[in-house]
Amino acid sequence: MAGKPKAPGAVPVIPWADLREWEEANAALRFIIKKHGPALSGAKAHSAEIRRLLESTAPQTQDLCLKTCPHCPDPCCTHAKVWLDFPDLLFLHLEGIPAPPRQLRSDMEGPCVFLGRRGCTLDRLSRPFVCFWYFCPPQTLRLSRAPGHIKQTLEAAVSSIKRRRKAMEEEFILICLG
Repeated sequence: MAGKPKAPGAVPVIPWADLREWEEANAALRFIIKKHGPALSGAKAHSAEIRRLLESTAPQTQDLCLKTCPHCPDPCCTHAKVWLDFPDLLFLHLEGIPAPPRQLRSDMEGPCVFLGRRGCTLDRLSRPFVCFWYFCPPQTLRLSRAPGHIKQTLEAAVSSIKRRRKAMEEEFILICLG
């Protein structure tokens, strides 16, 4: 869900950074989804297609990560200011995927809390969408040398997921406000 535009130099507010807020947000989503059940079929159809796209492109994205991340001198996860946003959390709940035990960060300092010695410790489907669509320069270079269909498949998946995330969120909100 889009927030208010930030003033230049303003520090972004990380949603549900406090563990209690995180647990409350997850409990609220579970309750709302249970309450509205079948009425959320449209939102659930979008989340199912997002899952299908993520799973169908996992071999390509996993291959990119395996060939670039272990050798990276400056992993994205050490400095990227990434967290799970509302569509990420909604997707997890609609698909019955366990949400991580906490938000990825509590402040703008330090690395993602789920960065382990060998990379991300979260299941691929539990990660924020930004972790799927962002390709660092070494990955972009590898993609430019890959067969055309691989790059096209990933670009199409990213584009489709962006549209479906927006539609999933809008349908969820319409049902909840209706």
